[in-house]
Amino acid sequence: MDTATRMKELVVFEARVHDLAGRAAQATDTGSKIAIYGELIGGCSGCHAIHGKVLGAGLPKTD
Repeated sequence: MDTATRMKELVVFEARVHDLAGRAAQATDTGSKIAIYGELIGGCSGCHAIHGKVLGAGLPKTD
């Protein structure tokens, strides 16, 4: 995947995270909060797939 395509997809994922944050801020019941958190975590795979990396404390970083 070329850099321009990656950047476009990252912008989409970033917008999705902001949308989820807005929904989470408005959620009043635990069930809704849990569902939104699940969507957030499920979306993580998209960015990891674009980057082709596993990031996190103590994990090796790859290019």
